[in-house]
Amino acid sequence: MSPLAYCTLWFVAGILAYPYITSFHFSIPVLLFSISILCHKKRWRYGFILCLSLLSWIGGQQWAQLQDPLQHPKHIAHHDQQLNKESIITFTVQQKRKPSRFGQSYIVEVQQVDRQSFTGLVLLQLEVSSSLTIGEKYMTIGKLLPIPSAPNPGGFDFGNYMKKKGVHLQLYGNSSQLTFISKKNLLGGLHKKRERKC
Repeated sequence: MSPLAYCTLWFVAGILAYPYITSFHFSIPVLLFSISILCHKKRWRYGFILCLSLLSWIGGQQWAQLQDPLQHPKHIAHHDQQLNKESIITFTVQQKRKPSRFGQSYIVEVQQVDRQSFTGLVLLQLEVSSSLTIGEKYMTIGKLLPIPSAPNPGGFDFGNYMKKKGVHLQLYGNSSQLTFISKKNLLGGLHKKRERKC
């Protein structure tokens, strides 16, 4: 294989390894780059490929870290002072989940909490009869709460399942308590087209 093929494979491996290995001292990439130049000058092909592959792996890790919403300093999961208290929350509906006998849930993106700008996905729990549309923006008063882990060992860990989807908190409410603000026509239109095709 060519060096480019090795680099591509190791870059993908670095992405897949995130977030299990996330930190590197800045001197490691510099050292690997210096060794790769030496190997290239000395025509040590395998040493050159190995250094480039490891650099690509680190690059994949860094790229994945940059794409991680949790790295944003304004992510709601980093601000414990906003949890378990009545707050004015502004959000946009991102996804409608399958209803259950307990209620209807949505994945929403938080924009503001008590007039402070935030980011992050939240699980919104409403009554079964609620009907929000993707792209709609609302304001409500409620409490942001952690999603609990499995109560029994070996049971389905819903909290961990949602964290893997990027959802770290939940919000209980009632559709009558929601104040409609606006609607993103593009998101709503795409959602309606998808529903008509189904």
